[in-house]
Amino acid sequence: MIRRKIEIRLEPFGVVAVISPWNYPLMLDAGVITPALIAGNTLILEPSEFSTAKAELLVALLVCSGVPPDVCRCLPGN
Repeated sequence: MIRRKIEIRLEPFGVVAVISPWNYPLMLDAGVITPALIAGNTLILEPSEFSTAKAELLVALLVCSGVPPDVCRCLPGN
């Protein structure tokens, strides 16, 4: 009989980069940002150039809700 050993490690990845699309940006971002923060990761959010204001507002809401400012950053680009 073959015995297998399963090992579960609860370690964060470190920095998670989220590249956000322009369509449905809030829903898609929240679906990625929430599990990443719960797992203990820090993250960089790079929004589409068409939805930069939304990403900055989302990061500001996270900081207002208690997430430390250095944990979640918005990196707008073009």
